Amino acid sequence: MNQQTAILKHLQTNKRGITSKDAIEIYGCTRLSAVVKALEKKGHEINHVRETVPTRYGNVSITRYFMEI
Repeated sequence: MNQQTAILKHLQTNKRGITSKDAIEIYGCTRLSAVVKALEKKGHEINHVRETVPTRYGNVSITRYFMEI
């Protein structure tokens, strides 16, 4: 199974979706946005939402990708 397939399966089965941090930790994927774009080109409808999360340096904005399941 390649990263695209693994991330697609994750999106299809996980209501919470996935962030770049999740993708790195779980799948070793450092370019989640590129994988999402490739999946969208194949016809998969993937939504995203921006979230603000706290870090030791202040708040940062991240993207969470998800599919309606």
